[in-house]
Amino acid sequence: MKSSLTLIITLFVIIGCNFSFSNQGIIVANKPASEQLTHIYQKFKAEHNFSTSLMGPDANDNGIRDDIDLFINMMKVDITYRNVIRQSARNIQSSLSHDFSIPTKEKVMIANDIANRPDELLACNVRIKVYRKDRRALSDILISLTLNTKARSEAYLQYNYLLKEQNSLSEKEEDCTH
Repeated sequence: MKSSLTLIITLFVIIGCNFSFSNQGIIVANKPASEQLTHIYQKFKAEHNFSTSLMGPDANDNGIRDDIDLFINMMKVDITYRNVIRQSARNIQSSLSHDFSIPTKEKVMIANDIANRPDELLACNVRIKVYRKDRRALSDILISLTLNTKARSEAYLQYNYLLKEQNSLSEKEEDCTH
């Protein structure tokens, strides 16, 4: 009986190292970050911001909408990875902070600056050994969480359209020099 109790306690301690219990369910710490974020979103959908504001609330002014920041804080990842995830969320959010509907040289420069930030994130992800599949899945989830209203999606499309148009104009200029 005593050995059975010891075995049960030992198993509970080992399992306790891999799981975090919350009043909303179990968040599995040894799962990829993208799966954790999906699980957290499913458990806390009511916390997700669907306001008409493009940027949404950001009480601590860190450049990440509060609902997404809450989801990131719930993830069971080390602080370095959490900061990389935050930077990725901040980068996606920053594409909504400018009006890209009217293309100007200044807007093109801002859009290019935002578009080039993932290169820095890639270096951080490689350094901390995040698998490419999880990086891509996490990026897709963060984009989905951020662009959760029609207005946010349209603003992001304007940003992408500006980048595409700017790149196609550059290609045409290069072709004309031959």
